[in-house]
Amino acid sequence: MIVERIISPSTDKNMKALLESLDHSLTNKVTFFASATSIENDPWISGANLPLLCALAEINVPVLGPVYIVFDGNFLTAQRGGRYSEVKAVLDKAQDSGKAFFSPVRLDQFPHSMSPEEAKDDLQAVPVEKLDPETRTKYFALLSNSTEKQIKNDLGI
Repeated sequence: MIVERIISPSTDKNMKALLESLDHSLTNKVTFFASATSIENDPWISGANLPLLCALAEINVPVLGPVYIVFDGNFLTAQRGGRYSEVKAVLDKAQDSGKAFFSPVRLDQFPHSMSPEEAKDDLQAVPVEKLDPETRTKYFALLSNSTEKQIKNDLGI
């Protein structure tokens, strides 16, 4: 089993990495999570617009078996209008992929400070639900104090 972590200071690169994982034919499952609304004493997350989106992808690579990718850190946020479009793109692709899930509760401990293996184990222990057009609103409520409709109205889209 291989576990890797994707962290980039570029939210555009983070979005593209998640979209590529959702598109890949070998991806079995991508599970989405939301951080707590406050994270104390953490210089990596300092100043972030919480909560943050994070994810765990499971990819079945022939010969290697399961490969897990942890997407975390100061990753993606829907708390700012300018960043909403990135989260929207990911959720649009995820809800239609048939392989997306989400945790219906915010994470008590954000996994970026753990090793990739510990993060995977911690994230896999959280109960999840299927992410689809009907449950998207429930997940988005964990990422923002506003609804997607309110954000779209505010942005004029």
